[in-house]
Amino acid sequence: NGYNLNGTRIVVEEARPKDDAKLPISGTRLYIGKIPTMMKKHDLIQAFAPFGDVVELNMKDDFAFLEYSNVASAYKAYQEMNGAKLGGSRIVVQEAKPKAGERR
Repeated sequence: NGYNLNGTRIVVEEARPKDDAKLPISGTRLYIGKIPTMMKKHDLIQAFAPFGDVVELNMKDDFAFLEYSNVASAYKAYQEMNGAKLGGSRIVVQEAKPKAGERR
């Protein structure tokens, strides 16, 4: 640290994340909305399995709650699937709000 390289002093410091660099996903549970009515539970699992281990899926009508085993998988699914076409419709993927009595 502080060495000269081609006449330029090089300083190496620990990287500090910026406050605005927060991920839009901080949990493992996702809300999936605008699911086409023809989609079945196994179709949804098949579409979201490439991003990680699906722990739980609760599906009702045109929405579902899907939980991954880790935050990285949930974030990848959010990035790739939010606004993606599934069964002819654009779906919405967001971080699910905490269950009643649950804290983040």
